[in-house]
Amino acid sequence: METLKKNYIIVIIVAAIIVFSGFYLYNQNLKAQREEELTQQEEERVEALRQAKYDRWEDWSRTLYVGTNVVDFHPGINVGRGGATNSISIYGRGGKLLWVDKDDWSIFNPGIAESWEWKQNAAGEAYIEYKIKEGLKFPDGTTVNAAAVKYSWEQEYFELPEREIHQDTYHLYTHEMGWKRLEVPDELTLWQFLPENAQTYIPLPFAFMYALPHATIVSPTSTEQYAKESNDIEDFLNQVGYGPWLLESFEMGVGYTMIPFDDYPVNPLGGYAGPTKVTKLDRLVVKIYGDPMSMRMALETGEIDVAAWKLSRADIVDLQDSSDITINIAEELGWTMILRMSYYPEFAPLNDTRVRRAILHVVDPDPIVEKVLYGTGIVANTPVHTFNPYFYPEPLAEIRALPSAERIAIAKELMIEAGYPDGFTTQIFYDGADETRETATILQQQLAQIGITLEIKLVEAGVYREMYRGGQCPMYLSGWSPDYNDPDAELWYLLRHEHLYSDDGYYDLEMDALLELGKNLYNPLGDPPEREGVYKEIQQKIVDEAIDIVLYYDSSWMAQRNWVKGYEPWLTTARIYLGTWNAYKDIPADWETSEPPL
Repeated sequence: METLKKNYIIVIIVAAIIVFSGFYLYNQNLKAQREEELTQQEEERVEALRQAKYDRWEDWSRTLYVGTNVVDFHPGINVGRGGATNSISIYGRGGKLLWVDKDDWSIFNPGIAESWEWKQNAAGEAYIEYKIKEGLKFPDGTTVNAAAVKYSWEQEYFELPEREIHQDTYHLYTHEMGWKRLEVPDELTLWQFLPENAQTYIPLPFAFMYALPHATIVSPTSTEQYAKESNDIEDFLNQVGYGPWLLESFEMGVGYTMIPFDDYPVNPLGGYAGPTKVTKLDRLVVKIYGDPMSMRMALETGEIDVAAWKLSRADIVDLQDSSDITINIAEELGWTMILRMSYYPEFAPLNDTRVRRAILHVVDPDPIVEKVLYGTGIVANTPVHTFNPYFYPEPLAEIRALPSAERIAIAKELMIEAGYPDGFTTQIFYDGADETRETATILQQQLAQIGITLEIKLVEAGVYREMYRGGQCPMYLSGWSPDYNDPDAELWYLLRHEHLYSDDGYYDLEMDALLELGKNLYNPLGDPPEREGVYKEIQQKIVDEAIDIVLYYDSSWMAQRNWVKGYEPWLTTARIYLGTWNAYKDIPADWETSEPPL
């Protein structure tokens, strides 16, 4: 009995152990299962957070933020003006028949037109025949055809300049030089009859109409509805053109947003031959900053991806050492800065060639380039840029290569010969720009070496413009940038007695004849040898008579964060900030440990 009892106890103990072990194992399995579930939930939570962060970076990468400090424009009525605002005028609000090549502004690629051909009619009139691509539609559904091109150009030429409100005369000269009449023989053919002074001179009308923010093509339907003189200014925002971007929103003084035009075609020649369908961006946001410093701060913090127009020179120099920012400097694609001196008798003795040559000998651009431009410019010895044909700097370069003391001695002898051994007093006017004042200060110091007292006169910008255009300035600084790849692009406007933008009283029939000859000798298939001689003679004459004193070639630039890809400077006609349809943004490798700037 005792044995049975013991066995019974053992059985109970064993059973209890088994039950307890099972319960224990069950709890352990349950615990492991819960831990596994919690781990999976945590992993899912972490992955969800990771995906959410990546989505934020993805959204960020699909928007290009561009900075500009052009604050006084409205995209409906002055679409051609000011730096980055060309994103609206050229490839947002209006199309182009042809498109200037990214790296060679003598090449014009197909745009809205698929081809062009030089022709002449029975009456001997020269014209260009364009064939418009078939099947193109404006965003409002209107057909893009030859009649739409004719409508757009004639509005810029005839109607916009005559308005009392919403007036725009900016494009007038382009059309005056580009054509005398337009004809539409059929829906997809346009004839552009050239003015007599441009019948064989293709560079001028082509560059003005296809490389610059002129002659854009807009929908006649939207223009008639939203962009007439009687419309409210906000109506103009609804006018549409034919480009890869559409205007989505605009706020005066703040900026604007553009979205891709989904029906814009892919450019068969690629996005560097001209605009193409936007595929890597969902939005282009242009932000306006009141000053260059604010824009620099926005670039450094990542608030903007690109500073298109325009950081200060000091900022550009400073940021060149940044590991996060790329600076693109297009040398010489800014102004050619020139010291202009009046020929009018009331500003004598500046009309005396001996005095002018004395000033030419004593003026030294090197300290201006170094101290005022921070090295972002290049000393110029001729108004013709180095990349243009018939660049001939030798006459002035030889003078400037002389030792300073020798140049000053020659200048003093010329002043004595002119009857001014003790010098004289004159004035240089400017509009308040710091660089102009600083340049004038250096010129003041240099002219003092030969007894000339140069008084620096500040006037309001509008008054200053009227003064130099009206021949009222003894001295002033004037900039000019070439619009097409030929010396005529610079010399005609600077030396022709009918000055386009300024009046210093210069009038020389011999020079006019040389300029006319140079233009007439142009041959699109290859210039005759004598054309080079004409332009060398002109550049020699500029120095011999000290007609103007060339100082420097300025540069254009833009800065961008290194994560911006595909957005390369468009190195033609100072429009280096074109081509956003090619741009995209790389998500940084450390995205998991950081947040997008915006």
